[in-house]
Amino acid sequence: MESLKSTEEDYVVYKIFPCCDLTEKNKNVKIIELRDQCFEIVKELVEKYMWHHDHFVLDVNDSESFIGGKVTIGDSVEDEWFLISLLFKISDNIDNIVIQVGDQDGEVLLIEAADHLPKWAQDPETAENRVFIHRGAVHLIPIAKTPAELTPIPSLNCPEIEDAIQTVFRFANITKASDHVQNAIRTRMKKYPNDWSDLMHYTHLLVPKNLQYVLENAKSVNLISKAIRLFYHRDHIDLKVCRLLKQMNPKSEQLDLVKVGLNLTKCLYAMLSKQKFNPDKKSGWPTSMNDQNNPDFKALHLGAKLTCGFEILANTKTHQDDLKQSYIQSLTNKGFFNRN
Repeated sequence: MESLKSTEEDYVVYKIFPCCDLTEKNKNVKIIELRDQCFEIVKELVEKYMWHHDHFVLDVNDSESFIGGKVTIGDSVEDEWFLISLLFKISDNIDNIVIQVGDQDGEVLLIEAADHLPKWAQDPETAENRVFIHRGAVHLIPIAKTPAELTPIPSLNCPEIEDAIQTVFRFANITKASDHVQNAIRTRMKKYPNDWSDLMHYTHLLVPKNLQYVLENAKSVNLISKAIRLFYHRDHIDLKVCRLLKQMNPKSEQLDLVKVGLNLTKCLYAMLSKQKFNPDKKSGWPTSMNDQNNPDFKALHLGAKLTCGFEILANTKTHQDDLKQSYIQSLTNKGFFNRN
């Protein structure tokens, strides 16, 4: 089962605060409008990107005056920076918002720009609620160096989040971080979010024909990631499921295999290719996969592993969140797992 400690601990948490006046009467409407506006900006990128674990979300809490989410990133640190780049893109397109982002280690933006920070920002306690994204840039609410120096929030104490948000919005020229900080963050984001091609690896796999139908569906991108992770973290119960490949439609002693081309992130490809695995003889998987002179030797091995991942996914409900469970059920209802 997929329960490795790193998967649980590695996450990104973010909040998007509107800077307009909200009343109890209009708050819910305004927050939902903001969520829809934000999603419209990044929707296509979010849907096409192959998320390693969770995908980008924007949750609305009726009792709060912001939208946001907490996303598990698992083993792929690049997902964190792709997600951060989405937040920068949103802030580039909406002027009257301020965004806060962190991860399991704290202020991720400060950690990345550590060599260029003022001394006060190097202390996690004094930096709390002083680091934000606004209008496509990093903003730091400064602390006075001397009693005579004026700043929007001079106290050493952690500012209230509402005060901090309004400070960044009203005094953006004061709070905007140095060019060195901006450049450090921009460099780390690479070409994200519009171009993540450097993360990808194209490969060929031999898979059952009914699985080809799933792999070629654009909406299956996150199911592929899920299946690979389930195979990578497989246990003895999962291996039992893989012995016969019942959902992958064995045809007597052989499987009706087809070759497909697939774009995977380099992280997912490594998880798939580095695993030592031979299908059970009862599965009907071709014995020719053991012939290293076979031109399809690699494609057979990769296909066997991915097929087993989907077998686990299709058979183990505890591995499926509501979205994936719903999608798999729709495939099952249409007969995709039983196609000849």
